[in-house]
Amino acid sequence: MMRRRDLAFLVLALTVAAACLRLGFWQLDRLEERRAHNALIRQRLALPPLELSEVEWAEADLAYRNAEGAGLWDPAYEFVLINRARGGVPGAHLITPLQIEAGSVAILVDRGWVPQEAAGDEGREVYAAQGIVHVSGVLKPAQQEPSWAFLADPTPVPGGPPRTGWRVLHIPWIQRQIPYPLAPYYLELTVPPSGGAQPEPEVAFDLSEGPHLGYAIQWFLFSGIALGGGAVWVRRRVRPVG
Repeated sequence: MMRRRDLAFLVLALTVAAACLRLGFWQLDRLEERRAHNALIRQRLALPPLELSEVEWAEADLAYRNAEGAGLWDPAYEFVLINRARGGVPGAHLITPLQIEAGSVAILVDRGWVPQEAAGDEGREVYAAQGIVHVSGVLKPAQQEPSWAFLADPTPVPGGPPRTGWRVLHIPWIQRQIPYPLAPYYLELTVPPSGGAQPEPEVAFDLSEGPHLGYAIQWFLFSGIALGGGAVWVRRRVRPVG
């Protein structure tokens, strides 16, 4: 015979077990998504590089394609992506618009990492970008602003001075402070341009499978613990009839 509170505990244990089981399968789904995404990146990186001046930006998904070309830096609208530590050292990523030679648009170029002391207006002078330059890197889609408003970048004020520090490289918002059209992708340099001091470019993609398999195993273990604990509790608490 089972008491009401014992029955309630059993229902709770079953609910917890079911929730943990669902979370485990969700992590396995995330793992498959990441594997498919990694396979897509590898496939596109193996393709011949695109010429920036010949790209038809509106026609296809160009994310993670190698691209190269020449253009003119525009330091007037240069900015940094803040809070980009590397190896435990605080810093930022330096972003400079590149007006593509013989192209109809400009493209934002992530030139790489700079230490925090070089991220300010005066500190960036050592990386001053001038004249025609040849660049080579990987096209990436615009980053998405977080859903929590307090974490998002403030919307630029029309006609106001351009912001020089952003948390996220969200091209539609950055476009509001730049007077000429921007490509819907940005170029992350893999090789620094020649001449003068340069930021440290990114050198590799994270194509690991991430923690999803480990998390799935943990959720399945929690589910088993909840079921096992509920069964032991009921076995000890149920009173025989008669």
